[in-house]
Amino acid sequence: MLAFAVPLAGQARSFAGFLTVLFLALLIFAEFFNAPDGLYRDDFIRFNPALKWWGWIFTGGVFSISAALLAGMSRVGRIVAASVLVLVSLFVVDAGRYLVFRSHAFAGKIDGTGFYAQDRSNGRMLRYLTDAPTGIVLEKIHEDFPNDTGIYGSFAQKPNLVGLPYALGVWKKELPELPALVAKIDSFYAGTFLDAARFLTDHDVRYVVWSIRESKDLEAWQRIMQSVDADYRWMEFSTTPEKHIGLWIRR
Repeated sequence: MLAFAVPLAGQARSFAGFLTVLFLALLIFAEFFNAPDGLYRDDFIRFNPALKWWGWIFTGGVFSISAALLAGMSRVGRIVAASVLVLVSLFVVDAGRYLVFRSHAFAGKIDGTGFYAQDRSNGRMLRYLTDAPTGIVLEKIHEDFPNDTGIYGSFAQKPNLVGLPYALGVWKKELPELPALVAKIDSFYAGTFLDAARFLTDHDVRYVVWSIRESKDLEAWQRIMQSVDADYRWMEFSTTPEKHIGLWIRR
């Protein structure tokens, strides 16, 4: 609609025409070229152009061409531009429904820690780790990437021994030692690593996180406690017996 209305832009016609050619060319480019980045392929090959490119192409094209038409002397051109902008503004209905009907449990909490602090013990542990001296943090690596993996060290602004293995696999393919390290961490959190304390000290780990998600595995916690107690002291944040949430901190 906006492109067809460009001849009505009056004194801004040449500039509106330039904008139209520019943004239509970008849109056509986004339709025929993909950007496979190693993560999104096959059925998801359109992920990058659709999610990352269309937004700014749409915004730049619609609002810049509309502005040129609204500045023109043609009443028809102004009506076309206003009609398009009104149609676009109907998105306020969807946005409003989201704001009204969504959960407001974390309203105003924009630092991202609110979800993990719902359990008070887990929140206390995270706050302590944030204020503690700097040091390498070890966390369990969860399969449902990237949920809950590497988040405590990140929120506490401390380095993780391993961050997100799947992201490292995409962007750091030259890390042949990563699979072996991930396997050792899995074994550690299962409580089956034969020399757990040596593993931690060899990698200069200062803090080991045992979060609410791991708190259900009491047997693994007991095995780890027996393995690392000589080198790492346990700091408990849970007030519920048999539900341990806390940190092993290097002595």
